[in-house]
Amino acid sequence: MTLNNTFSDNMLIQRDKPVILKGDCAFLESAEITLQNDNDPSDVQTKTIDLNGVFTWRAELDAVSNYNDTYTLTIIPQSSLSGAEAIEVKNILFGDLYLLAGQSNMVVAASNYKNIDYTSEQLGTAHGDIRYMDLSAKRKYSAAKQESVIDTAVWKSLNSGGVPAVAYSFAEKLNYETGVPVGFITSSYAGTYISQWLPNTGLDSLNKNNNLYNTEIYPFRDMQLSGILWYQGESDHRKTETYKERLKMLISLYRELFANGDDVPFYYVQIARWNGSIDPEDPTASDPALMAEVRAMQSEVYSELKDTEDNFGIIPTLDLYGSKDNKTTANNSKWGSSGARYSIHPGQKPVIAERAVNWVLKDVYNKTTHKDGTAIYTTGPVYKSKTSDGNTLTVEFETTGDLKLMSAEQYSDNDSEAIREEYGIDTAKPQEFEIAGDDNIYYR
Repeated sequence: MTLNNTFSDNMLIQRDKPVILKGDCAFLESAEITLQNDNDPSDVQTKTIDLNGVFTWRAELDAVSNYNDTYTLTIIPQSSLSGAEAIEVKNILFGDLYLLAGQSNMVVAASNYKNIDYTSEQLGTAHGDIRYMDLSAKRKYSAAKQESVIDTAVWKSLNSGGVPAVAYSFAEKLNYETGVPVGFITSSYAGTYISQWLPNTGLDSLNKNNNLYNTEIYPFRDMQLSGILWYQGESDHRKTETYKERLKMLISLYRELFANGDDVPFYYVQIARWNGSIDPEDPTASDPALMAEVRAMQSEVYSELKDTEDNFGIIPTLDLYGSKDNKTTANNSKWGSSGARYSIHPGQKPVIAERAVNWVLKDVYNKTTHKDGTAIYTTGPVYKSKTSDGNTLTVEFETTGDLKLMSAEQYSDNDSEAIREEYGIDTAKPQEFEIAGDDNIYYR
């Protein structure tokens, strides 16, 4: 008898939701399942399941609300044949569980931003209330949906910065704000296209042959979730004609897959600015103009769905500088610099995570203020409408806070002074507005 390998010692299970167990078996009559509080033996539930003539099994335990104590899960198979061994999963914590998925910006570890976004002391702090299973950078493809994870990944307690930076900061901040244990599953891989994270329907060759949905998303479908955070899009800048509809498809499919009777909250990060160079001789070279198209499509998806989708949001990043020194190199040279102008993997991942946490605090926890009493805002200004009167154009925005100009310090880096001088930019006035007529020629 086996238990699905999405379960292991040190895991976190979603609180206040039924616990779904499953696995394989052969030549068994029954099994007794026990879930017991490690600190209170009277806090226990036991269930016996019939296994006669079956080769797969599934069981459901009652929801657990206690998130202060750890639990042990024991499964004892019954058979007239010898050799059936008991299964034990220890140090289980209940709390709020999140799926974090995407490509390389959901892969780069917090330790890569040491002395940029994090101190050594931060990265060395153990967080017993944060548990994770990290599949980032584990490339296991399959054209068929998998019932279990094709890997040796196990659940762990967070005790270092060796996990994706966004996930690290998201869990740390959310745990601090709520006091509730946080778990996360990171399913991500660098350089992947959105089609690789969709069910195999023959969208393209990657969707069929290099499919990650089947191996890193589908196996977790019975894990109850508090929410999903998606960070991807850079690779699709050469496929902008399909990205918008595929993003909509992914949002709908993931929410349906993990529904469990609820609207699973879904949030996604908009890709950041980047001043990379174009190589006309290399069709795979990154094109900043096309990156901007992906950002625009991500904005359009939010605008088109925000009024019909509950618990749904976008995390903008265009204002982030990554590192004040654009040429600052991340500790792992594989990921290049951490300045937003020069790196497709900019720093300031804690800021991105904090913005994601704001959405979760509002939607999942119904909070309006942070622990320190400051107000929770989820979005910056979002275009609503425009009206013209003679030579005056008035643009109206929707926003969750007051409209105000960012201070230059918030978005400045070592190149900003030269850029402001070159273009005559006055930081006391709104910037980056452009207008075009029917000729589609834009003027700043």
